[in-house]
Amino acid sequence: MKIRNFAFLLLTLMSTLPAHLATAQSVTNDMTCQQAIAEYERNGRVYVRQRSGRVLPIYVGVPLSQKNRLLCDFDQFKMYYTVPTKDKRRCAISWICQN
Repeated sequence: MKIRNFAFLLLTLMSTLPAHLATAQSVTNDMTCQQAIAEYERNGRVYVRQRSGRVLPIYVGVPLSQKNRLLCDFDQFKMYYTVPTKDKRRCAISWICQN
């Protein structure tokens, strides 16, 4: 009986762990644009809080400093990807290939 309770508790904790980790991370909505850029350069991802309150990871494209490493197809062009920050509505954090 105790083993089953322990297993249930362990499974419950494991299923809620990613949600707690994501919300524990700093979100770009609470950062300045420069802080968000530095975070993306350092970790290759940032977290954005949506209007619904959900926190989503963003790992799109290459950091701004690595623009020359991004190779797009002949029918695409390089465009920056933006996230909301506390000082800018659109803060460019990375480069992506766009059609």
